Amino acid sequence: MTLGASVFDPGFEIGGLDAGRAAMVRRLLPEFEALVARRRETAGQLTAGLRGLPGLILPAPRSGIQSSWLRFPAIFEDAGDRDAALYRLTTKGLGASTMYPVPVHKIPQAAEMVRGDFGPFPGAEKIARGLVTLPTHGAVRRRHGDEIIKIVRETLGAGT
Repeated sequence: MTLGASVFDPGFEIGGLDAGRAAMVRRLLPEFEALVARRRETAGQLTAGLRGLPGLILPAPRSGIQSSWLRFPAIFEDAGDRDAALYRLTTKGLGASTMYPVPVHKIPQAAEMVRGDFGPFPGAEKIARGLVTLPTHGAVRRRHGDEIIKIVRETLGAGT
């Protein structure tokens, strides 16, 4: 595993689960709906606490669509604000991450597949520069969500 690296491999093989992962799936499958419900609850808390903040773009799921919220993405308009919030969130152990250190078209292996005069890619640049993903997993409690909201709001000058 290469955490924090942008690796593009079009030859990535997809295979079955090894015995350990298969056992984990069998154990967690009966709890799947409850896990997803907990993720949705956390995403709802984050949305309610962060909605409307100037300088922050939140996901806007389409009507009638329910996300399972593997992570909660938030895009900071200012990279400095993103870095400040990320520092405070990670220092507190709140599980925030950037996910994409560079836009896809700047990953050498992927850039080869995007040949031609397609650029610039301002949307991809904006996401790579401003994206923070916030945790929604089952261990995230309401108090963690409150702390995440507080840190992001303070970083953007909105208080609590």
